[in-house]
Amino acid sequence: MIHRFYIDTFLESDWSLKLPKRVCSHIHVLRLRSQDTIQLFNGNGYNYNAKINFIDRNDVDAHIYAKNHASNESNLKISLIQCFSTSQKMDFIIQKAVELGISEIYPVISSRTNAKFNSEKNRNKQQRWNEIIQAACEQSGRAVIPLLHPISELTTILESINHQHKLILHPLNVSNKPKLLLEKNDQIVIVIGPEGGLSEQEIIQAEKNDFIQYSLGPRILRTETAPIAAIASLQTLYGDFN
Repeated sequence: MIHRFYIDTFLESDWSLKLPKRVCSHIHVLRLRSQDTIQLFNGNGYNYNAKINFIDRNDVDAHIYAKNHASNESNLKISLIQCFSTSQKMDFIIQKAVELGISEIYPVISSRTNAKFNSEKNRNKQQRWNEIIQAACEQSGRAVIPLLHPISELTTILESINHQHKLILHPLNVSNKPKLLLEKNDQIVIVIGPEGGLSEQEIIQAEKNDFIQYSLGPRILRTETAPIAAIASLQTLYGDFN
């Protein structure tokens, strides 16, 4: 197993560089040594194989010897509009959504969101979620970093989204199973409500903006279960889970 590390910097084949402190610390924890092979990526869709040239307590130098295009991005571009839940649940949702191949994540505040926000808290959450996204890409082998949008109001996002296919998950509309006609590289967005569900006004607004109510089955799923089930179903039916 080759260990992968995200680095927010220019990378190229036959290139030597000093690795950032975060990566150095991780390499020490993994007990890697000089001449061990690692893989670097910066989100541009390529993997860069490298060898550790020098390692000591504070520094790690590596040399990139190969550049390869990653071919594991889904042909289906799935975006997730996720109403805010507890911090622990949001961390879990974002991590698993990235592993499943999500393209974009919109964290939103709905009328039944039971949390207070300010600019400092938002910055801290965005930073933490970006770190979770990067770590999930490291683990899952992805070389493209999904786009994390700023925390916004659900009503604002419903008005601005212009994806080809729009779904709003509704746990009680079991009989509503519209047939989706998705093609390669289509964009689809799904809305997941908070623990208390979406309000009637929010559902009406979504429908006015061409969102289609959709159910995953006869059981009511938790807000952290629904996005995982939805993304996995879409990838199985129309994406790269086949």
